[in-house]
Amino acid sequence: SNLAAAQAAGAAGLSSERPEPEPMYISLDITMDPELIPPDSIQPQIVRGKEPSVLLKRVQEWLDSFKHDKDNKVLALGTDLDGKSRLICRFVRPQRPPNHIRPEDPFAIEAAARFVSLIPFLADHDLFPELNDVWCTDQEFLQLQCGDWEEHCILLCNYFNFIDMYRQQFVSGYHSCSVQSCCCLCDVLPEGEIMMVLRRDANTGHCEFWHAVRGECYFVPKWTPPGFMERICPSRSPRPGADDKPGTLGGGSGGEASGVVEALLATPAAPVQRVHIAFNSDNVWANLQHRPGRDPLHKMSFDLEDRSRWKPLFKNADELKRLSKSAQPQAAPSALLPSLRRAPAAVLRSSQSLAAAAVTAGFAAGRSSLLGFGGARPGVADAGHSENPWLEDPTQTLKYEGPDVLHAHYLERRLEGQLERDIIEHRAMGSNTGVHRVTKFNRVIADRLSALLEELEILASCRRPCGSEAAFPLRSHAAPPVSLQVVQQRTQEIESDFQKMGRPGRCVFGVPFNHSYTEVLDKMLVKQIWEEVRDSRILEMGNESPEFAIKVRVFPYANRIFSIWAFVACATGGD
Repeated sequence: SNLAAAQAAGAAGLSSERPEPEPMYISLDITMDPELIPPDSIQPQIVRGKEPSVLLKRVQEWLDSFKHDKDNKVLALGTDLDGKSRLICRFVRPQRPPNHIRPEDPFAIEAAARFVSLIPFLADHDLFPELNDVWCTDQEFLQLQCGDWEEHCILLCNYFNFIDMYRQQFVSGYHSCSVQSCCCLCDVLPEGEIMMVLRRDANTGHCEFWHAVRGECYFVPKWTPPGFMERICPSRSPRPGADDKPGTLGGGSGGEASGVVEALLATPAAPVQRVHIAFNSDNVWANLQHRPGRDPLHKMSFDLEDRSRWKPLFKNADELKRLSKSAQPQAAPSALLPSLRRAPAAVLRSSQSLAAAAVTAGFAAGRSSLLGFGGARPGVADAGHSENPWLEDPTQTLKYEGPDVLHAHYLERRLEGQLERDIIEHRAMGSNTGVHRVTKFNRVIADRLSALLEELEILASCRRPCGSEAAFPLRSHAAPPVSLQVVQQRTQEIESDFQKMGRPGRCVFGVPFNHSYTEVLDKMLVKQIWEEVRDSRILEMGNESPEFAIKVRVFPYANRIFSIWAFVACATGGD
């Protein structure tokens, strides 16, 4: 057996001689008796104080127009930390990502998705028992170090808009591109009603749906309905992808400059079942397209300017500006959440749901600031990465704390030592097997695993778990800094060395584990890592002869957010 090729994308155990297998999906239908009745969607109560009355009146009129459409879940207001109603457009604005994410980097989009997915998920009803739904600003989200669907989605959307606007203005090859992102309220399997980021190429109409909590992408190419002759005679339909003709999923360039037209396929098994609304900094749109039955998502139009399919809240951006300039009342300070503003960490640690949310970010894709990809690339204009020329109000610029390298080293020593003690105790007590065993560790191989974990972190930053069907400019076709083949080669080298250190015929097994970490998860992180190692059953292999190699690496990000990798390898047999 081979040492697992531990990459975040989940394609472990591949041999370099075999191509990566096609994904396999299982469709499962479940019938409930008695039938579960979903709760009614209730519009949040409008609390005046932050928005002009004339704007709130316009919002109420728009919401009332959907009263008879029970299938449509529309909203336009969110409750902020002061308990006041805010137009959801106010939360969307281009924001510069942390310094380890360079917008000119071909894999900046993937790195931004990784960073956001590393921030733990915590539902509003656990954090704010007094309120039904709370919308935090990006700065509040980073300070709290946790949030739910809208916080993750809005922050990722703001990062995407900054990166795409920066590329269009300063990066060669992107000047003619027009990629824009907005937030969408969707029905998704299995989570239900969540927020996702819709990233759309305005030139081609191709789209990506990004799951901000998991860092996953789903590509949806533009679909053109077949013409009359093609409907009555399907055999005359053009070959998919040929010249982007009707009845095809629009063809696209296979690379930045290749000009090759090839078929574009949607990501299989996309979990999005329905899109209810979309919003950006200028407007909110309600989706008028219904998807009965199992009609595919790619048959929907995501052209928000098409008023036959999308109903806007405002006629245009000028109407929003005009209504926003109306006289508004002075906001009174709220006493709802004073303790949260003074001591957010204490509030967060008291939540009982953190254990379930601790590994939400799991095996997502990203990059650590320790990995040394901060320099500008040749031929790319440097416009001053710390500036944000697209932010109208400079006071809304995000403020980041630098990566805490010293704390990362401390966590590595602490977690690795605790993991070794747990393994020794587990095998000595004979848990699950009933046999008391002595545990031996190989420090030489453990040191070799350190470099492998660093490559895994880099690989995770540039290799999408899914959505690789997307074309330029949504996805770059540049060569990644670390490829899957490089990781597999290093894995095979470590496996070979581990085998040579014992008797002939030994087999090597290995399992990687990846976790996000923030201070609010400190007490439960060690327990979670240990439970995953124990449940993998790698500790039950062999008898007295197995040797184990344990390595933990911690990669620091801005605002004391960390990516933790643990690798457990076992060599057994040859007795």
